[in-house]
Amino acid sequence: MTDYTELVNREFTHIGSQCKLRGEFHFTGKTQICCQMEGEIHMADKSELCLDHGSHFTGTIYCHNIEIYGRFEGTLKSTGKVVIYSPAEINGLVDSNSLKIHPGAVLNMDGHTRIESPNA
Repeated sequence: MTDYTELVNREFTHIGSQCKLRGEFHFTGKTQICCQMEGEIHMADKSELCLDHGSHFTGTIYCHNIEIYGRFEGTLKSTGKVVIYSPAEINGLVDSNSLKIHPGAVLNMDGHTRIESPNA
């Protein structure tokens, strides 16, 4: 018998490819976006975000770690690491502690990385 209480206690979000969303979004837990979105995304704590294949996000993202496979246009503020995979397309500003770009990704961006102060 399936224990559905295990699913109830987990925090994750998956937004499918046929959705089109606009607005300000606050997510908790691992979040996977496969759709077209416009606006702002705020990730709680150190929750991970993935802009999956076929996704297209326009706006501003505030997150810890993010993996990008889709299209991103706007401003990305990451307190952790940003990993950009092929066939991602990035246009805009990327500000993070760590930035990794895989071969095949298309970039038109200003990128900034920083070292956190041990006293911060």
